[in-house]
Amino acid sequence: MIIGGMGRDMKERGRTVLVMDVLKCRTFYPQISLRYYKEMNQDIYDRALRILGNGMTFPMLYNDDVTCLP
Repeated sequence: MIIGGMGRDMKERGRTVLVMDVLKCRTFYPQISLRYYKEMNQDIYDRALRILGNGMTFPMLYNDDVTCLP
């Protein structure tokens, strides 16, 4: 599942936060990728870093500023 990223609407932010909260449970290990970019809500990026810092493998991070060039 890919969450976040450029061009997503505000409803996507709620889903992104929900999926990140599920990752903290450590009982469910879906393969999650987070697309982030400069203008993204910093709280979502910080959540991802905290989850990874706690030893989780996911979310994998993809930088839209680099991979989605115009």
